[in-house]
Amino acid sequence: MSLSNGPLTGIRLVDASTVLAAPFAASLLGDMGAEVIIPIGLFKRTYY
Repeated sequence: MSLSNGPLTGIRLVDASTVLAAPFAASLLGDMGAEVIIPIGLFKRTYY
């Protein structure tokens, strides 16, 4: 969990994405203070 005080502090989201743009967006939201949860083993990310 991030300890930043960004504008999205207190927001929790699940990143269940499979295309390249969505994980990047989740990373940006995490940089702004959101807690990003990535379920490991449920989804296999394949980039084309």
